[in-house]
Amino acid sequence: MSHVVSQPSPPFEIAQGSAQVHMVPAATDNLSWLIEYLPQRVAVVDGPSLGPILKYCDRLNLQITHLINTHIHGDHIGVNHGLSRARSERPELFSETIEVWGAAKTAKEIPHLTHPLEEGDLLSLGALRGAVWLTEGHLNGHLSFLFWSKESAAVPITGDQAALFCGDTLFAAGCGRLFDGPPKKMYDSLQRICSLPKDTALFCAHEYTEDNLAFARFTSPKNGAIEARLQSCRERRSEGKSTIPTSVELELKTNPFVLADSVERFAELRSMKDHGVHRS
Repeated sequence: MSHVVSQPSPPFEIAQGSAQVHMVPAATDNLSWLIEYLPQRVAVVDGPSLGPILKYCDRLNLQITHLINTHIHGDHIGVNHGLSRARSERPELFSETIEVWGAAKTAKEIPHLTHPLEEGDLLSLGALRGAVWLTEGHLNGHLSFLFWSKESAAVPITGDQAALFCGDTLFAAGCGRLFDGPPKKMYDSLQRICSLPKDTALFCAHEYTEDNLAFARFTSPKNGAIEARLQSCRERRSEGKSTIPTSVELELKTNPFVLADSVERFAELRSMKDHGVHRS
């Protein structure tokens, strides 16, 4: 089956030009992200396999230095499983040493893990400053990775062009299923993410936006911002283009799970989405 994104987006600039983020579609709707934090040096965020990533790196002469895992579902740590073989077969596509970042909470389930991370840990990638956030609800131990320029403040502020790699916690106009939950964990994670500066770019791991917006319109038929975003999304998707990254500002206006005014309302919406009420 072909990928839902047939026209991948060109690289995105983040953190006031401190880095670029490359999109690599994988499987059918996964999006792997390559953070080019130094010229031709990339950190790979999530993915079901290394195959598409290696092809992309080969074409652009990029070298992999890090694997970053948001959580342990197979379509996110699949990149880890083929690491040894890929490094043996294509050593020129990898640095001499590879750092693998993932949650200390699930360390035993992350192949080749070198850096077990916890909430609040500080990171560094070239000219990027980073921080680890525990954003559970989808899965226990789920991490999100926040990056901004080292030249900026100790926490990102508006204008910093910060970037959050949020895996399956927040999707464009949606959120991940509650495999571990409970609802309060996911609700709190979403509220925390959307407390970031409004210009923060949110790099999630799947292209689910059109269905998410259809659900958002079902729940809030009078929200003009949702309707406008849905029409824009449909235009992009009809051309095979992606709608990711999104932004905090956009999610605050159009994401029903973020807009929920209580945990109880959030849980109700999540149950409705799980049952596909907007498709009946």
